[in-house]
Amino acid sequence: MIPVVRSKLSRTRIATVGPMSEQYRNYIDGEWVESETGETFESRNPADRDDVVGVFQQSGDADAERAVEAAAAAAGTWADTPAPERRG
Repeated sequence: MIPVVRSKLSRTRIATVGPMSEQYRNYIDGEWVESETGETFESRNPADRDDVVGVFQQSGDADAERAVEAAAAAAGTWADTPAPERRG
C-alpha cells in the first residue's frame, strides 16, 4: 500500500460510541492506527451538545513525524506511478 499523509482527518469506523457516533483513527503508512498518545476527544454537534458526532484521535508530535516519514518513504514510488494508476 502507498502511505498517505492526511491533509484532513482520515477516518474509519472502529467502534460505535453512541447511536450515531463513530470512533475514528489516523491513516498512516497504509493502516488505520490509534494515536501514540492513546488519547481521544469527542466532537459534538454544535446545534445539539448531547449529540456526539464522533470520537477522534488526539494525535501528537510522534504521530505527525510517523506520517511525514511514511509519506517521504513513499514519495519516489508514488511519483513514478502513472496517473491512471494513482487515481485508484
